[in-house]
Amino acid sequence: MPERIKKIELAKRFIAENIKIFRCPVCSEQMLLKGNSLLCLNKHCFDLSRKGYLNLLMHSISSKYDRQMLNSRKIITQQGFFQAFIERIGDIIIREIKEKKTKTTVRILDAGCGEGSNLVSLLSYLSSKSNLKFIGIGLDISREGIHIASISYPGNIWLVADLANCPFNDQQFDIIINILSPANYAEFKRILKDSGLFIKVLPGSNYLQEIRKIFYTKKEKREYSNEGVIALLERNFNIISKDHLMYKKDIDQDNQITLLEMTPLSWNINKQDIKQKQHLEMKQITVDLTIIAAKKQLKNNYGYGLRKKR
Repeated sequence: MPERIKKIELAKRFIAENIKIFRCPVCSEQMLLKGNSLLCLNKHCFDLSRKGYLNLLMHSISSKYDRQMLNSRKIITQQGFFQAFIERIGDIIIREIKEKKTKTTVRILDAGCGEGSNLVSLLSYLSSKSNLKFIGIGLDISREGIHIASISYPGNIWLVADLANCPFNDQQFDIIINILSPANYAEFKRILKDSGLFIKVLPGSNYLQEIRKIFYTKKEKREYSNEGVIALLERNFNIISKDHLMYKKDIDQDNQITLLEMTPLSWNINKQDIKQKQHLEMKQITVDLTIIAAKKQLKNNYGYGLRKKR
């Protein structure tokens, strides 16, 4: 059987097993799997690609996350650049789900998954630490990212979709992760189970500081604060833990341009400047991240918020 057929059949199997999570992004009706398509009760149809992913966008949306950038991110991720924080996220998840029964299925959504490497690394780590069954669903607005993910990691569900209009029924996910990506808290609260866990990863003030110091001259570009993002998160979720993780990674000359290409920081750098500084003195790069675990703000019968005691 051709490789492309294998990917389609594998994707169809995973989608069929999880079909109840889907709702139509057009009319919000339940969806069914018919052949190689998702079809809702009102006949809105979305075809499964030959590479094994679904495009559930209602119209084309441009994205700066192009194939070169996403391939560069995949290369850097596979070299273990982010492994330390992936394991930290995994440990948080294991801590929070330790009371679940062995045969329980845990459904994880990576909201803003890019090319999928972080989700796959996390699933691998969780499987090595727990006997639970983990199902990974990766969603991103970038078709290029999901295209790469479906080719590279066919054992998961990959979707091109908009975070502002998630194609899922209410309360379908045990865990939502949101790594260095925009968020839509209204949708996250809708699709996360009441007992679910939300994990957001934010860049810290020293994240990739070496790139900022070399290529940025203005103070507002060189400095970054995540305080505003954290404040917005606190208004939408109950924060149960906040971890700060900072470490340095060695970067050889061959990977310096790849590192630059994988980050949105490169969007504001003149490509000629990158070429001129190809052999720059950047032997190490700083990874500085804040990892926040949170729960939904549940309401009692009187409409008041309930905070989980710890």
